[in-house]
Amino acid sequence: MVSLPKVAVVGAGVAGISCATQLHAAGFPVQLFDKSRGLGGRLATRRWPTGHAFDHGAPHFAAADNTFTAALTAAGDAAQRWQPRTGDVPATDHWVGAPRMNTWLKKQVGEIPFQLNTTIKALNPVDGEWSLGIEKRKATAHADIVVLATPAPQAAVLAEADAALASQLSAIDYAPCWALMLALTDHVSSPQDVYSDFPADSPLAWLGRNAGKPGRDVDNTGWVAHATAAWSTDNLEITTDAAIARLIPAVIETLGVKRDDLGKTQAHRWRYSTVRTPAGVPYLNNDAKTLFAIGDGCLGGGVDGAYRSASALAAALITAHT
Repeated sequence: MVSLPKVAVVGAGVAGISCATQLHAAGFPVQLFDKSRGLGGRLATRRWPTGHAFDHGAPHFAAADNTFTAALTAAGDAAQRWQPRTGDVPATDHWVGAPRMNTWLKKQVGEIPFQLNTTIKALNPVDGEWSLGIEKRKATAHADIVVLATPAPQAAVLAEADAALASQLSAIDYAPCWALMLALTDHVSSPQDVYSDFPADSPLAWLGRNAGKPGRDVDNTGWVAHATAAWSTDNLEITTDAAIARLIPAVIETLGVKRDDLGKTQAHRWRYSTVRTPAGVPYLNNDAKTLFAIGDGCLGGGVDGAYRSASALAAALITAHT
């Protein structure tokens, strides 16, 4: 019987979970690690004690890859198609998780062991395997193969033991995005669930009503606004309070509400939101093929690109080791 290598996947977003799931199904011993409190990466939903929920990461995603479409279809109600009301702008067929963006990913994880709130601070080759140093812990994890499924700038730091791989990862460029979450005191009578056709000088790129998506609480009065890449870049280091103050006027104007109609607001900065300069290959690796990097930074294309990258590496490892 073939002894399969032990794989550690750092990053439990679309790429990490998809790769881990496919390797686990092929019999590989796999362990997932993520520094966040939840699974899903940029497929994120924030919930407030008030009952409001906000998909403040990727608001929706495409599935151009047939295998990806099949995986989403197999998830049942946990992944659903969405055609938002967009006024005069033709509606586009999107996918969303339901009732939260990461629901379909959580279903995929199944029995794969994972550790959240776990920051991998260093990778060191030791006796033919990788030692994973965990921040604030004396214990280390060990694996024959490490898959880095984090944004490329973070992966580059972990890959510093291999200068060539770290250099390739450092060349991948991302645009940031400020996300604004706001709860209205009452429902807005809006003909649209989504606004994306803004004037050139607007700080907003996208504004959406969370309750407009399938599987959501229809009583939720929450909206999410995403700033443009240019505005987010220019205002990358401002405080969350400043981001709220500068973005709210554009939201008020778009929805035709008053400042008093807004309840609580929060902002979140996605430093690595969308890929501007991808690597142009499905995945990256060291010469020994024991350290790999995957994600939308490899192929671009957001969630769909992350899935294709993960699948390409999983297929390569399965072919090489089984």
